[in-house]
Amino acid sequence: MLQERVVRRWPALDGSAASALVLGGISGVFTVYASMPFDNIKTRMQSSHSQYRNMLDCARQTLRADGVWAFWRGTSPRLVRLTLSSGITFTVYEQVITALKLARTSISERDDLAARLA
Repeated sequence: MLQERVVRRWPALDGSAASALVLGGISGVFTVYASMPFDNIKTRMQSSHSQYRNMLDCARQTLRADGVWAFWRGTSPRLVRLTLSSGITFTVYEQVITALKLARTSISERDDLAARLA
């Protein structure tokens, strides 16, 4: 969805590794910020001295004791790792799909597609 919008606005980026890398990195950022509260709750519950009855109790106690920002504590290392990981994954996926499409096309279509991607 986002990739189609980017290509509509900047047609030269269609199929480029750079666009897949950037869009994958952006997806990594969204993933980290959306899932970090759950990860922090899980980590607190798995600690050796866990005093929580369940996930909601953990969230409630964390909010009362440390405030809302406690749910995103430790975000930076995970953000770096997942941004890079998502960007690389998206890029590799797009390049493999492009290579498979090239392998399936006829020689004349392959030349046309290769010229567009270059």
